[in-house]
Amino acid sequence: MINILITGSNGFIGSELIKYLANSNKYKIFAVSRKQIFFYHINIKNYYINDSNIYSFFNNIFEDIDIVVHLAGIAHQFKDNLESKKKYYDINTFFTKKLLEQSIKKKVKKFIFISSVKVYGEQNLNNDPNKPFSYLDKPNPMNDYSKSKYQAENIITKLCQDAYTDYTIIRSPLVYGNNLKGNFERLIRLLEKNLPLPFKSITNKRSYVSIYNLIDFIEICILNKKSNNKIFLISDSTNLSTPELINKISLSIGKKNKLFFFPTKILYLFFFIFNKKKDFNRITSSLTVDISNTYKILNWKPKITFDQSLKIMFNNNGN
Repeated sequence: MINILITGSNGFIGSELIKYLANSNKYKIFAVSRKQIFFYHINIKNYYINDSNIYSFFNNIFEDIDIVVHLAGIAHQFKDNLESKKKYYDINTFFTKKLLEQSIKKKVKKFIFISSVKVYGEQNLNNDPNKPFSYLDKPNPMNDYSKSKYQAENIITKLCQDAYTDYTIIRSPLVYGNNLKGNFERLIRLLEKNLPLPFKSITNKRSYVSIYNLIDFIEICILNKKSNNKIFLISDSTNLSTPELINKISLSIGKKNKLFFFPTKILYLFFFIFNKKKDFNRITSSLTVDISNTYKILNWKPKITFDQSLKIMFNNNGN
């Protein structure tokens, strides 16, 4: 069996990945979290860490580990102050460094790190949806979240350069699926209220990846040596505008589409007045990726489409 340590096991991605891998007889899972949430399965061992036991944990668990899948991180800090900003670097960067150092020390075979497409920036060049980011583009992180992720990437590539441990970095767009949180969840809750929305004039495009395709790709990286010491972009291959996204979700939850046209410039003023400029940019900007190099190296394509993913997602949620 392959022994896999997964951090962030209580999170949205981690919990789904663990359940998926544990049902195979190929893996023994070491599930690590900061919350005392346990998985009950013969192939899973649960570990709870906190600030007081974190370093003793590092020393005790790594003797048996073949692969580390590092999912633990922080994506949303709603308070804009120095303490909140510091958390990005403490968790996304510094903790990653300590985890990797221990992985290298204990001769873990591979360290898989989930990063973000936002290391390239918050939108495509000139906000052009026809110019997706590729693996060759120079990173240009714009906020503390993406900067902390990119710093972690640089630490990984540097420390693994002459080490026994290989790395795989996955730059992911927004992930959606069962039990998701954040902006995607808020959009679903809004559409469930069936309110008219003034977004029909928006012509952006954005890439997404379902939890099901992401998990499939992580397993490919676990098993395929061609993923060693590589950085990959992934997505569902379907890029959607905000109106297209709303249409698809509305159809999936059985709600009538109530989009209407409204001048984008005036819409911006409303968001600006209510200090929601970041939300406006997420709704109207384009952020797409080119995954052709991922297919070229690993022969990987998304197993299921966006529509199929939504169907699975809402059927599981009882809709």
